[in-house]
Amino acid sequence: MHAKKKPCYWCGKLNVNGTVMVCEDDDAAHWACKDCIKKLGNKIELETIDYGFRWGPLSVTRLLSDPIKGYVVIGAQSKKQDVQIYCTKTGKITVTTTKRK
Repeated sequence: MHAKKKPCYWCGKLNVNGTVMVCEDDDAAHWACKDCIKKLGNKIELETIDYGFRWGPLSVTRLLSDPIKGYVVIGAQSKKQDVQIYCTKTGKITVTTTKRK
């Protein structure tokens, strides 16, 4: 049985591999050919913000830290989901996820 060919979202070429890439404009996953992945992959720029960075649709920041008690809370936010990562000085990690509506 052959794999179903999907058209590339950006150029329209039929794609056999089934590679999926997230579009910044609508934050949705689309099928992409290898050529378009090479072209579009370099367009996502890293932007430094206070206590973190923004990369495409994702923003990562240090939300809270205490050097005396030895913990840090890092947040990752996108249009669809928020993630908080809490790490203690002993290395225990707690992850909290919230989906946006």
